Amino acid sequence: MDIQNLFAEKPKIKNITLNIADKKYPVEVTSNTRKYVFQCRDNVDLKIFEDENATEYFTLKAGGVIWDDYIYIRQDEKIFFVSCSEANVVCELIFWTGEV
Repeated sequence: MDIQNLFAEKPKIKNITLNIADKKYPVEVTSNTRKYVFQCRDNVDLKIFEDENATEYFTLKAGGVIWDDYIYIRQDEKIFFVSCSEANVVCELIFWTGEV
């Protein structure tokens, strides 16, 4: 086993602007994503949905962070959807890719 492949490469950063209140926006990562961190830049609560049609959600409280250090996403994927009761809210996503 090549020890270098166990670690992720250079991070990629995406800003996701929720322009319209209560609209669900996809949070997407590229293939070979190994870990990610997601947070809201603004001081508001977010709703996190499994998919675009879901009605149940997880509330990410203002100042909260979602992360996963132990994933491997093989292809480009929407990992979840996010919405907010306010418009023009900016969410920040940083993720690392690497081959297995």
